[in-house]
Amino acid sequence: MIKEDVLDFVAKQPELAKKVVRSLESEVVRLQKKLAKATGYDGETGLLEEVAEWLVAREHENEILKDKLYGRSAEPHPHSDSADPSPKAKSPSKRSRKKPPNSGRRKHSDELPVETEDYTLSSSPCDHPAEAPADSPCPCGCAQPLKPMGQAEVTYQLDYKPAQFIVRRVRRWKYSGPCGTILTAPGRTTLVDKGPYGIDLAAEICVRKYHDHMPFERLARAFARDGFAIATSTMWNQSRHVADVLSDVYEAIRRDIESGFLRHADETRWRIIEGVDNKTQYVWLFRNQNHAFFTVEDTRSGEVPRRVMGGAAGALVADDYAGYNALVFENELLRVQCCAHTRRRFYDIREYYPAVEIFLDLVADLYRLDRAFRAGALQTAKQRRRLCEPIIKAIDAWRKSQTCLPKSKMGQALAYMNDNWNGLTAFLDDPELPLDNNPAENALRQIVLGRKNFMFNRSKEVARVTAILYTICVSCAICGVNPKGYIRETVLRIRNCRGFQLPIEFANQREHCDLI
Repeated sequence: MIKEDVLDFVAKQPELAKKVVRSLESEVVRLQKKLAKATGYDGETGLLEEVAEWLVAREHENEILKDKLYGRSAEPHPHSDSADPSPKAKSPSKRSRKKPPNSGRRKHSDELPVETEDYTLSSSPCDHPAEAPADSPCPCGCAQPLKPMGQAEVTYQLDYKPAQFIVRRVRRWKYSGPCGTILTAPGRTTLVDKGPYGIDLAAEICVRKYHDHMPFERLARAFARDGFAIATSTMWNQSRHVADVLSDVYEAIRRDIESGFLRHADETRWRIIEGVDNKTQYVWLFRNQNHAFFTVEDTRSGEVPRRVMGGAAGALVADDYAGYNALVFENELLRVQCCAHTRRRFYDIREYYPAVEIFLDLVADLYRLDRAFRAGALQTAKQRRRLCEPIIKAIDAWRKSQTCLPKSKMGQALAYMNDNWNGLTAFLDDPELPLDNNPAENALRQIVLGRKNFMFNRSKEVARVTAILYTICVSCAICGVNPKGYIRETVLRIRNCRGFQLPIEFANQREHCDLI
């Protein structure tokens, strides 16, 4: 039996995956011959059922590998009204398609600066183009001069100006007193004392690397096209200085998630290539409604969530990974399981078990009703239970009516659901609890995009900077804040001993002040 993580590993190596597919196909042929031979013997019914079930499982694994190699990377999302989890769903014809409400040309933002250009029939420049007469007479042949109408046809064009790097010459004037005292005027606030680079440049580097996932080498080439040559080591130093200044913000975000009622958790692999015994490290994510916190650790054990979220109370939303059990038991947290994880296990086997379509339709109805609950004015536990409990009862009746071999894919999916049933239905008793752990996966996707671009960190120190700056950038994205503006202003505040605001506070108060 090939495990899911082994399938994922094999699918990332096309040549190895093709060999596995060919070996599975040959194994299927061999078992088919064995099955045909066994049909002539008496007393082989149990063996025949087991071999047939094993054959179906091998065919399923073969199809999964082919789908990972050649299929599309996304499935219909259960949150979408148009997403039909049924494989028989047909796409609507072109005549029945409706135009999205946000299609077409978009209006530019009102915050963009507007530059006005005037074009007249006069060849000479003029301070008042509305009053400038034309140099040439009327083209109709009347030989009369053209007079200005005081009106203009106005059109708007959205254009782009390349980034501009400047050398800022800072002159700090000196003053002397009658007693011989010499005083020098203070200069601009810098990232480090007497630093040769501005805060805006450092913020730009951090956002390009940890928000846009651009490696330093690629960023250096982009800067060179704009006329600025900078070494990758310099960009790393600027990122490290920003992370050092924002370390208190990083810890404050962790405390904000720890002290709340609800938190999501997830983890993924990360690589460090120098100074560690095990190059495969792990990025742990904890997030709430407003912020996300990342930390890079050398283990996937339960000691990490106990140490990072040791003072947590309330609820934890995660998958069924046992590494969260110690935190849940010691802090008496409510363990909320992810409905999307459960649905995914059945979605992958829908072609082999037609009964799964009933469950997928019920899950789609559950998401639809939960969206209606969250959009309504009355968001209480009683209202949520009234809307969603009939669907949960139908799913409960369906899972109890299914019969299959325990080691089959269907049996494994049912066992996963049965083991986590209390966590899957916990949302009925509290309107704040979500149906799934998708917010954590969406936040973790950002660092996965970075992993696909720059692949690894060189050392533990680089991993520390990565965790801090991804925490800042992803938290800003959750709050709808421009990460460059937040980093710039927060660095200025801290360097001027003015404290700082968390991203959600920055988004709500919009207390922008020029601290230069």
